Amino acid sequence: MTAVDIDKDIKRKVRIQSSHEWDTSIHDAETGEAINNVTKLVITLDVEDDNTVEVTYEKPDTTEEDGYVSETTVLKSPEIDVVAWETRKERKKNEG
Repeated sequence: MTAVDIDKDIKRKVRIQSSHEWDTSIHDAETGEAINNVTKLVITLDVEDDNTVEVTYEKPDTTEEDGYVSETTVLKSPEIDVVAWETRKERKKNEG
């Protein structure tokens, strides 16, 4: 499976999956391709205002020491479909 990058000009439907603290993956929902350059997503669901998604991603920049620069773009009123499950730690047998 190939990997793709995302930036403010690329519009795509993404699937965000996280099962544990650092185990988060982002994929193109239609092609299944991994999106590797996103470093942060902040989803704000507001019943009294526009919903927003703040996307922070890295893009190549030869003027920077590490060769990348971070950019953030805010998507207003994106289509969002969220499914969340509560996870619980398993109890030890003697904890009841």
